[in-house]
Amino acid sequence: MSTFIMYQEDLKDAFNRMKSMVSKDDASSVSIFKGIHFIATPKGLLMEATDNYRLCTIAYNLETPPKDYCDFVVEPFTLPKVPNNGLPHPTEVTVNDDTVDFKFPATGDMKTVKQLKGAFPNVATALPDSLPNMQIKLNADYLIDAVKAVKAPHEKKKPITLNIFGDNPPATCVVSCGTHCCMVLPVRSKTPNGQEYDNPLDIIHVSKNIDSESHKAKKNKEDLSNEKYENNSY
Repeated sequence: MSTFIMYQEDLKDAFNRMKSMVSKDDASSVSIFKGIHFIATPKGLLMEATDNYRLCTIAYNLETPPKDYCDFVVEPFTLPKVPNNGLPHPTEVTVNDDTVDFKFPATGDMKTVKQLKGAFPNVATALPDSLPNMQIKLNADYLIDAVKAVKAPHEKKKPITLNIFGDNPPATCVVSCGTHCCMVLPVRSKTPNGQEYDNPLDIIHVSKNIDSESHKAKKNKEDLSNEKYENNSY
């Protein structure tokens, strides 16, 4: 049996961030993918979730870490509401052989959750162990808005393309979905004193790049049509 103390706010944050990563309850889902993997060590807490296509990992500090390494997988559950007093609310987590007890002193509630059996994948093998070829920083709200704007209707299931033009810095990011719609995003830059800001777009440069990409896509489509016509003419 192992015990550690985390914050209920962190537990709620993880459940909210990972709920879309947890596999839905259907016959094709692997049981272990329906839960969230907790890894508690004297150094802190790591939580992981995957549906075998996407992976999310989040690290948190612990108020009281366990003496030794412990890990378990449980399905997300509804948390009790805590007083809105601006203070963090400790949650005592006790890991038993087959279950996990979550005690919430702020409300006096306790939730016993059954552990999901099976070996959770080693996520370290899915993470790159080298430096990226290019790294850019984007305004998170701008990126979310761009994905919503360009996303094709659900039934079409078209992928979204992230195009990076130029070097970093400067660079331009264009989010698109086919030729239907695209969004151009400003790339974060730094001032001489190290402060980050959203770099204004070079509209003329951006327009040339977009026109070039559109022309290339149109020409490829025309070439395919001509090739098909020539093959059918024999």
